[in-house]
Amino acid sequence: SQLHSPDWIAQVMDRNGTIIARTHEGRRFIGQPASPELLKSVLSQRHGALRTQTLEGIPVVVAFQHLAGSDWSVAVGIPLALVESGWRTSLGSVLVAHLVMFALAVSLAWRQAFARFVRPMEGLLERMRRLSRNEDPGPRCTGSGTAELQAMELGFERMRAHIQQREAERQGIIDRLTDTLESMGDGFLMVDAAGCITYVNQQAERLLGRERQQLLGQMLSDTFPAPEARPLLEACQQAWHRHAGDSLVVPLSAQQRWLEADVHPSEWGLALYFRDVSEAQRLREAQAAKLVAEAANKAKTEFLSRMSHELRTPLNAVLGFAQLLRLDSTTLTARHASMVQRIETAGQHLLEMISEVLDLSRIESGSLPVRPSAVDAAELATTCHEMLDEQARMREVRLTLLLDPAPLTVHADPTRLKQVLINLMGNAIKYNRPGGEATLVVQREGDRLRFEVRDTGQGLTPEQQAHLFEPFNRLGREQGSEAGTGIGLVITQRLVSMMGGELQVACVAGEGCRFWFALPGTEAAEPAAVQLPSGNG
Repeated sequence: SQLHSPDWIAQVMDRNGTIIARTHEGRRFIGQPASPELLKSVLSQRHGALRTQTLEGIPVVVAFQHLAGSDWSVAVGIPLALVESGWRTSLGSVLVAHLVMFALAVSLAWRQAFARFVRPMEGLLERMRRLSRNEDPGPRCTGSGTAELQAMELGFERMRAHIQQREAERQGIIDRLTDTLESMGDGFLMVDAAGCITYVNQQAERLLGRERQQLLGQMLSDTFPAPEARPLLEACQQAWHRHAGDSLVVPLSAQQRWLEADVHPSEWGLALYFRDVSEAQRLREAQAAKLVAEAANKAKTEFLSRMSHELRTPLNAVLGFAQLLRLDSTTLTARHASMVQRIETAGQHLLEMISEVLDLSRIESGSLPVRPSAVDAAELATTCHEMLDEQARMREVRLTLLLDPAPLTVHADPTRLKQVLINLMGNAIKYNRPGGEATLVVQREGDRLRFEVRDTGQGLTPEQQAHLFEPFNRLGREQGSEAGTGIGLVITQRLVSMMGGELQVACVAGEGCRFWFALPGTEAAEPAAVQLPSGNG
């Protein structure tokens, strides 16, 4: 009966002497090292026996043996009290009992260790290996193994759930970031430390004119044209070394576009944001060109103003002496008087040309003042008619003035409006035919006043009308008998525009032309007198 005493203690230990199975208080001691004396003997000998104490403090005689084919050891402890009470009389019985208990202990320990430790541990390790390969680890092992293994299994499940949650959160962040990068208005490139493109968004494909698969894996230096990419590559290198962002404009000459790029270093490489600034760049260049043109125009205006003064002084002297000579009929022959007349006519033409060039230059530079006020249009038109009536008679042209009976008060600069009307009426007389008619019509149209000048001259072809308002273009009449500069109509058009109107024209070749414009009207202080048509017969 003593061979099956429950007081005997058997245990299985691994290569380090850690208890992995025990017949007595297994839950308490599994996972702990054996007693120091037993541990020392097990680690130094293959088999043996010794007198020691168990982990519970029970004095025992222990026999131990390494199991063939494994790194495990089995130890059987018999309480010393049992040995001293009855076993001295029968050494053979002890040996038999030792062998029987040894076999029973090994079998029991193996079954307990395999069922409670080995199999659950192998299952847990296999699930961990699957999880590390990003595979489904399979169902949880329940109802087997020690409390420690159950705790490890529970911890593994919690860890797996936590990893899955973190992975879902990470994937959600990646998805939101990808959606943001794909929907943003800027092109975006991610470049690694070697300068290789690792990410391209949809806008970058459009701006660079290339598909994503063509750009991924390509070097940044090969993505942009070599001469134009150099500043961008230098900015990328500086941003990488200084760990600071940079901005610059990259021209794409082949596409006639400009891209504004922002370079920012990150832990993954360099992030490039770029956008199309072609319109803004063209505007800046246009503004710069405009400033240059305005400066040149201002210099031209100043030059013309000074030259006008320098030319007017001797020219006035020439005109003055020519007029004196023409008036002294007693000293000039008819031939000499004709020459003096030519000198005076040429001088007057030159003086007129200087004045018109100066006016055009001042208009273009914005230095010609326009001071609108309430003007009696009927009175102003009558004055212009009287000034040109003699010229019309000399050219055998009938000059007519037609005025609306309604009050004709216009909001305009009186000097500039007079200049416009005289210029239009003078052209209607100059380019008319003998016996022809030139007419000025002033009438109210709603809250505006319409001024129209008609003539019965040779008119203009559509091709000539297309170039009518080009400076110094006389439309093929340079060789004619009529003097002119080709800028009178240009000045007229711009003066009308400065006063709030638009000069329009309609011509029929061989029949004549009509020029008209409308300016804002105002309330008259007194009704203007109606001017009847006048002519020169």
